[in-house]
Amino acid sequence: MRDYVVHPPAIVGFQPMRGPTFARPTEDQSQAILACGVAVGPFATIYAGSNIGEDTMICPYVSIREGVRIGKRCVI
Repeated sequence: MRDYVVHPPAIVGFQPMRGPTFARPTEDQSQAILACGVAVGPFATIYAGSNIGEDTMICPYVSIREGVRIGKRCVI
């Protein structure tokens, strides 16, 4: 059973594109982690390797990149 809500057409676990102009390492990211009570709005993109804390709301059209950690009860 899921304890989070993802409104379509949001994308969770999107693998970042790599290229010669990116400064970040080119390692593959694991999955995105969504804690209990997370709500992801329509058209949001949550990249693989991010971690979203409990009861956090990600509003529509937001992009959360890899390596980002968001705490509990935040509104983004």
